[in-house]
Amino acid sequence: TKDGFLDKHISEVFPQQLLDSIQEYLVKVRNSGKVISFHYIPTGILPEIWNQVYLIPLTKRTILILIKDITSIKNNANIHKTQFEISKAVLSSDDLSTLYKKIHEALDKIIPAESFYIAIKDSKTGKITAPYFYDKYEDIKLPVELKPNGISNFIIQSKKPLYVDNEVRDYLISTGKVTDYNSRSKSMLAVPLMVEDLAIGMIGIRSKGKEAVYNHSHLELLEFISGQITTAIVQKKNEKEILRAYQDKNELLQELYHRTKNNMQIIISMLSIQAKTSDNPIIKEHFKNISNRISAMSLTQEKLYKSKSLSDLNFKEYINDLILLLSRNNHKTGYVVKRELNIPDIEVNIDIILPLGLAINELVSNSYKHAFSTKKLGIISINAEKISASEIAIEYSDNGDGLAADFDMDKDFKMGLNNFRSIIVHQLNGSAEYKNNNGLTWKIVIKDNLYTRRI
Repeated sequence: TKDGFLDKHISEVFPQQLLDSIQEYLVKVRNSGKVISFHYIPTGILPEIWNQVYLIPLTKRTILILIKDITSIKNNANIHKTQFEISKAVLSSDDLSTLYKKIHEALDKIIPAESFYIAIKDSKTGKITAPYFYDKYEDIKLPVELKPNGISNFIIQSKKPLYVDNEVRDYLISTGKVTDYNSRSKSMLAVPLMVEDLAIGMIGIRSKGKEAVYNHSHLELLEFISGQITTAIVQKKNEKEILRAYQDKNELLQELYHRTKNNMQIIISMLSIQAKTSDNPIIKEHFKNISNRISAMSLTQEKLYKSKSLSDLNFKEYINDLILLLSRNNHKTGYVVKRELNIPDIEVNIDIILPLGLAINELVSNSYKHAFSTKKLGIISINAEKISASEIAIEYSDNGDGLAADFDMDKDFKMGLNNFRSIIVHQLNGSAEYKNNNGLTWKIVIKDNLYTRRI
């Protein structure tokens, strides 16, 4: 041959670093019976040369290797500019329709087109439609459903680029490979859009004037740039699918939140109605305690829904809102309760905050029930701080009468404080100690690294 490759071993033709890949490609071509193409730069040659390689199976034992110099195409400044414009179009396009239009505008500068379309094959139905179709001579209503036995389908099925003039078209029709649908363009460039071995669609550029304005050089140019076009389309489609999935999940989260909130409100209303039908103060108190616990959980759901994260909540904001909510729920006439809160502005895992909120609910409810009966001004104080990388210390106090002198934490705990201790010690792997000092003070330490972020 001209380059002296005849009867030479592949190690004498290709660079050493490519040999393993070449061997893999040859095996793949032999097993699949499909053409594989790639390009490479020979080392040690200046100026730089680009070669396009085609591996074409002829028989089970024979593979034709074609090597073509594409340096002129690679070095063409207009082509580089077109590739850059297509890459930029991915970022500047809000949707696929805009991207298709910008791809057309970029290509039109190097391959002017009287008729240009992008066809995409539906992987599920097999239908081929053109979401973008420009024609100088007629208005096209989009999307266009393309014929199942036309040129577009043939290109996608064959996975090979094709220059089509009247002679090639007549051959394809006479052999039954395509059907003539009276679309008599003088010449056509048809190139598949390939993602590895899969053709996801094709690009068609047609000349409909009196003379054929395209040739095989235009086809090589379009084939060379088709990889960039495919990447752009796939990237934008992925962005669209991700956005759609995000919107669907966001709508689902909204629906779940509203249903959860409504269900909790219904339960609280039912408990309130049930409490009013009873004359037993103990039963009324139980219903109220349950309602407070549900309110604490409902607040967590609300904060989670409004948060940018599905794993963490702002500790300061949550505790402030929780104490305000519980103060409203537990308010009694005859005295005023002042709230003094000093909470760090940190993010805490939702699996920590939810049980901690229930534990604090028990302390607040207990203060309102027992601490302020002889006070005109009650004070609830909460101070918290991050004392280590994995621990949060919380000091809760009120200015009530405190616990009885003979109070035994192991024997005298009622249900509310028993729930509190169970949550702090067992669920949050923490500790809780109390003392009487001008009221009741609880010193709590919890672990805040028990759970990993969900998202």
